[in-house]
Amino acid sequence: MEWLMTALFLISIIGLFLGWRWESLGGVLSVTGMCGFYLTHYWTSNFTRWPGGWVFPCFFIPGILYVLCAVLERRRHWIESR
Repeated sequence: MEWLMTALFLISIIGLFLGWRWESLGGVLSVTGMCGFYLTHYWTSNFTRWPGGWVFPCFFIPGILYVLCAVLERRRHWIESR
């Protein structure tokens, strides 16, 4: 299970880097990877414990901001095209 958690965490990190160029792809990868990491950790602890500390939740913030940026950009293009 450690390999799966490591792979999901690396997907999240890759998403953070991809988000510099492609906000929607990077944001989705980052948030999906972290959600998978959290759910895998919760599942392997027999549904008793989430990952602790303040560092892991911080990885959600850039991913959510990337997705928000992509949505606002698409909305702006949609409004300008009307």
